[in-house]
Amino acid sequence: MVVLNPFKFPRENRFADYEGIPQLSAEDILINYGLGKEYLAVDLEVPLVPLGGHMTHTEMVLVVGLIKVSNASSFLEIGTFDGLTALNILRNCAAVREIVTVDLPDEIHRAGGSGTRHPLDQINASMLDTVAVGSRLSSHPQAGKVRQIRKDSASLDEADLTRSTYDCFLIDGSHTFQYCYSDTQFALRHLAKQGFILWHDYSKLKTLSGVTRCLLTLAESGEYSLFWLRSGDIVTSLVIGFRRADFSEGLAMS
Repeated sequence: MVVLNPFKFPRENRFADYEGIPQLSAEDILINYGLGKEYLAVDLEVPLVPLGGHMTHTEMVLVVGLIKVSNASSFLEIGTFDGLTALNILRNCAAVREIVTVDLPDEIHRAGGSGTRHPLDQINASMLDTVAVGSRLSSHPQAGKVRQIRKDSASLDEADLTRSTYDCFLIDGSHTFQYCYSDTQFALRHLAKQGFILWHDYSKLKTLSGVTRCLLTLAESGEYSLFWLRSGDIVTSLVIGFRRADFSEGLAMS
């Protein structure tokens, strides 16, 4: 995996918001890798009319592009939905040898969320059983790289995994504080050294405030470097995060 060092990123304090998670541009990420702007090119398969649970096109480009340029070999996603993100990683990220994607079991979908360890947010609950979980993956010739886990993410443990660490996580499951915090702690326990975590739906204070509250709590601990991603003038709802202790050189300089 190619290391993305957060201590080499410029801190754009003039763009800081929501109590201080600074913005970071895709262009600066590419500069960190010694790449030009044209390098962040991916071949996406996206529906003409996105579903409510999908990322924006820009967000999908950033997620898939970051995994591609980092040469991550393993990826774990919480929140499969119809499998669109995992599908696009299959299409673009040749270095990824294992993709794990987690979603609630069918019986909880059919029950409208009843039976989860923590209450679900209203928006996620309304989307349960509206798509066949992971359905976009079945026809891809490399679908065997993807392991689908149908389990409440708050109940995940080491026995569910085939490796001890993963290079990259995407947290996009239930958006309550309890679930975002629980999913984040699980990811941190299994994050490879100098790996990174991506969170979706930051800054949506009116509808999905739990994610923002969780990430601000994480930022306040001082143990992590978090950046709110943008591409050009488009500000996304993605945050990328790193463990500060994984970058001792940067810590010594900061």
